[in-house]
Amino acid sequence: MKMMRYVLVVCLSCAACGDPDVVATVGKTRVGRGEQQLYAQQRGLSYDDPAALDLLVARTLLSEAARRAGMESKSEVAARIAASRRELLAQAYLEQELRPATDEVALRRHYEATVAARKVKVVHVLHIVVRPKGDTVEQRQEARSRIGWLYAKLQDGGDFAELARTLSEDSASGAKGGDMGPLREGQVDSTFFEAAARLQAGELSAPVESPFGFHLLKAVEAPTEITPTFEESRGLLLSEVRSAAERVLMERLRSEISVRTYPERLVEKKQGDVRAAGESR
Repeated sequence: MKMMRYVLVVCLSCAACGDPDVVATVGKTRVGRGEQQLYAQQRGLSYDDPAALDLLVARTLLSEAARRAGMESKSEVAARIAASRRELLAQAYLEQELRPATDEVALRRHYEATVAARKVKVVHVLHIVVRPKGDTVEQRQEARSRIGWLYAKLQDGGDFAELARTLSEDSASGAKGGDMGPLREGQVDSTFFEAAARLQAGELSAPVESPFGFHLLKAVEAPTEITPTFEESRGLLLSEVRSAAERVLMERLRSEISVRTYPERLVEKKQGDVRAAGESR
């Protein structure tokens, strides 16, 4: 019998050695070429780097030892294995099913169908900001007083660009006389943008409060509208078509595969855990 077992092990080993897709055997585990490629890629290593194979063999040794120790049958480990398997399968299936809806042709088709609704406002303003030195009522009031003083100076004919250079607490725009350059809707705080969008060329705003402080704005030009290009919209397009396709997919799956949940069992389990915790004390 010992000889038969020895011959069987040798035969299995030889079979693995003869399989060009097997790059290592660890106990009863065969490490395939695809597994090695994925492992190396995830760690930024070259597939043919011996160090990558050594690292994978080390992890496989631990896995093989855990299998021999019967850890697969432990409830916590089994649950984690099942969860990992479920997530991997779910993601692989999702990517497969969504691929046709999110390829280049589909993205361009969606862009053409929605391009008219993609126009965004653009403003170009000079900017002065005063930031509270803390979150107390007194500190915010002090900042409000400072921006009020600046507003009064501008109304009396003060030079906006000069005041921005010397007193604005936004050093980047202040160094340019407060010029923030063209800003698209969605690029800055909505309160700030809405105030800027109400101004015509040369017009000065009253003090505007935002989460970032107190602002004064002066329009360089009247608001305009632009339509983002396909490339500029690519990220948003992908998010839109993917969300829509995933929603359709899930509706189809729910109509094809029966689903039944037992939320009351979650409550029972929680109560049982509480009782067990109380008894352990």
